[in-house]
Amino acid sequence: MTQRKRPPPAPKPSFSIPLFPTLVFLVTVLMAWRQASAASFNEKCPNLAACVKAVSELTGQKYVYDKNIKDIASTATANLELTKDNAEELFSYALSAEGFSRVPMAEPDTYTIQRARDARDQALPIYRANQTTTPSIPNTYDLVQLTYQLANEAVEEHIARNLRSFMPANSRIVADPVTRSIIIVDTARNVKRLIPQIRDLDRKPSAALKARWKEMEQERKKARDAEPRKKDSAS
Repeated sequence: MTQRKRPPPAPKPSFSIPLFPTLVFLVTVLMAWRQASAASFNEKCPNLAACVKAVSELTGQKYVYDKNIKDIASTATANLELTKDNAEELFSYALSAEGFSRVPMAEPDTYTIQRARDARDQALPIYRANQTTTPSIPNTYDLVQLTYQLANEAVEEHIARNLRSFMPANSRIVADPVTRSIIIVDTARNVKRLIPQIRDLDRKPSAALKARWKEMEQERKKARDAEPRKKDSAS
């Protein structure tokens, strides 16, 4: 009996998608999505209310502020985007440039916006540092408080006088000889910059240096005492 041969199986249909056109399509879609979702700082922050809304949506933070606060006037180049990563830095700078600061509230991720001169007296974030400890301070323009524990005695006033020239008008520095510390209220960015300077100045003074400081203090006292007489003679 002759065995009948089976016909060869029919070839399976193949569906191949060209790789290069597919990649081009995907890149085009991603670029279009990015352009639609990204916005420049100028677009997102034309005024305070819009900027608060944009930053809140990006970071999840909540804000309370006086509706009578004047609008921020900061502007940027058109290619500077407002993103989740830079929102706090850019927003805090825009506020600082107008004399305002964010102040954290007890509610997590909630801030008030206050004039910097008033915010100095509020419960600001406190950071502590010394010769060996450097706190993790955010890279923002918000007001913060730094308490620096000095390693040497009798250097508080000297350090405070030297640092004042590196600090803006809304900042504050206090030398506390009782606790042998320096207390500073300034923007977070400036506080970070001041810590290495404090360490350089925190050295045991020689007898000659102490004598020179005493002379300088006497000269400043004479200048202060002479100031009222100058005003009286001018009038």
